[in-house]
Amino acid sequence: FSFVYSRISSSDQLYTEPKFIVCKSCLYQLIDRGPVCGLACDVTCTQIGTLISTTQHCSNCEYQRKWSSQPLIGNIPAGNIHLSAAVYFSGASFSKTDRVLSSLRLASISTTTFYRHVQQFIQPVIMTFWSRQQTTILQSIAERSGEVVIGGDMRADSPGHCAKYGSYTMMDLGSSRVIDIQLIQVIP
Repeated sequence: FSFVYSRISSSDQLYTEPKFIVCKSCLYQLIDRGPVCGLACDVTCTQIGTLISTTQHCSNCEYQRKWSSQPLIGNIPAGNIHLSAAVYFSGASFSKTDRVLSSLRLASISTTTFYRHVQQFIQPVIMTFWSRQQTTILQSIAERSGEVVIGGDMRADSPGHCAKYGSYTMMDLGSSRVIDIQLIQVIP
């Protein structure tokens, strides 16, 4: 496996670029000596979820450098948001994902942080995207000549479960595209 280093210029590129697991001892091999004098440096590390940030200071030659394993989006490490999005969009359980990451002793985010990211960033993005898609679909239906055939279906029961809640889906049968989905309470 090899790759060519290139500077990241957009958040899309940041999301799609490869990410790596790096052991702390290997990271220290890169930063424990000053690049100017080659002597031992004082190194401090700060961790915020998946981010590690280091400050390197050489008291001999006064060399200083700050480095972070990932950029920030606002004041939030990009990897933290990416982890939340990857878990949510894949349909995985955060608790199971967290167990896997913990077993590997891989730095991660807390359950609280995951759900905060979902509420503040991920669900609003999904709803905005869906709203735009829905508007586009409805506009194409309105502009279409001829008859429009719409079908609907409701799912309110699973074997062995209560049928108190259900989802109703409306679809444009001409384009086979979902127009709307509503979650409803079934009244007996």
